Amino acid sequence: MSAMPDFWLTLAQIILINLAFSGDNAVVIGLGASIPLIIFGSTVILKLMGRLPFIITMGAALLGWVAGEMAISDPAINEWATRNHSMYLLPSVLCALFVVTAGKRLQMMAAS
Repeated sequence: MSAMPDFWLTLAQIILINLAFSGDNAVVIGLGASIPLIIFGSTVILKLMGRLPFIITMGAALLGWVAGEMAISDPAINEWATRNHSMYLLPSVLCALFVVTAGKRLQMMAAS
């Protein structure tokens, strides 16, 4: 008779463990599904970049813009920027211009 409660306790533990590990299985299945999507998406973007080279320049400008946004969102600078509203976009614009200009200059140097 004392074996019966142990059976139910063991069964409950097995069910809980299986539920816990099924979460790992869901992650593995999700990774398995996302990898082909990433490969397909990157192939499409690569073909677009070959046909429309300005996409590369726009991507570089976006990276520079984000760098400027990150700089202006720093707590030490953000208080100053919120007081000077006209200066809020300046770091983003300057960083975007710098990245695009540096990229174009490097491209011209490599071509010559």
